[in-house]
Amino acid sequence: MRQLYKYAILLMSIGIYTWFVGSYIWILLLLAVLVIITSGSTSKWVLFIPILSLIAGFVVLKYNTTSPNILSLPIGYSVFAFTCISYIVDTAHNNTKEKKMKLSEYNIIPIWDSNKKLYTNTISKKDIEEILFKGIKDTKASCKYGILLGISRKTEAIARAKEAAKIYKEGRIEKILITGGKNGISSIGKNQTPLKINLNNPSISEIFADEYSEGYRMKLILQNFAREELKIEIPDEDIILDEESNNTIENMNFAKKTFSDLSPGDSVIIITTGYHMRRAIGTAMKHLSDKINYCPVIPQTGYFEKDNYYKTSLGYLLASFDANRCIEQARNGTIADIEI
Repeated sequence: MRQLYKYAILLMSIGIYTWFVGSYIWILLLLAVLVIITSGSTSKWVLFIPILSLIAGFVVLKYNTTSPNILSLPIGYSVFAFTCISYIVDTAHNNTKEKKMKLSEYNIIPIWDSNKKLYTNTISKKDIEEILFKGIKDTKASCKYGILLGISRKTEAIARAKEAAKIYKEGRIEKILITGGKNGISSIGKNQTPLKINLNNPSISEIFADEYSEGYRMKLILQNFAREELKIEIPDEDIILDEESNNTIENMNFAKKTFSDLSPGDSVIIITTGYHMRRAIGTAMKHLSDKINYCPVIPQTGYFEKDNYYKTSLGYLLASFDANRCIEQARNGTIADIEI
């Protein structure tokens, strides 16, 4: 919205200038507008055309006294003054640094219902998106280790494993730690998603019902996809398998014992679903190392990312859960209190 006044001013100024000075100047004005719009930052350019309008007013008053033109000077002054004020306000707004907030500082009180196995407090879409997605961006880093976090929900497990295979092929990771036991909260025996939500979202809520651990199952998906679709082999020696961890904290504790050769400043790639990434990074900072650079790699499922999580009841439930869990765990010290 703050950009609209600039374009309104440009249109007003063009009208004033071409009406009082002469329509043959419109080509120069259009070129000026093109420069302004394509400059990337209109604040410093937006004064240009109103200044021309002001000059035009003086010129018209001096050389042309027909009655319509008498208005050009006050109109030019008005446009110029309005532009100056808008420029000052806009520049001040742009120069105001956005206040960052730690997870623990959000005015949200997570309320966990142990019977329903979900948070019952209301959390706004704005807060969910800030807590889970703000500032989360793949830095395209390449490193020795990638952590592929396990899950039993088919849509997410397949997407995560495929994404890990792709970045392995790209050479961004040398070794893949695949985590996940048999008793995670998305597993067939421990699944906490309400039945109604599962029934309303059958295509994306389906859970693997085999006897494999999440880690071993995702290893199979990873290697099969790499072999059949990417036409590469991911050998067992490039895979570190954790079949004992059943939550993100245990995942990162296992990683800490495994990544003994990491040094401060090294990078580690984390592969997980969009709504889970903030908590995964916060957990890694607390339990693996806060001296490591974590690069988020998020597979595009079409259901669990910033642009689409709210379109299904399952996506919204999972995002609400993780936003609440991030705040709760930041406050009790089980994940890093990240500033976002």
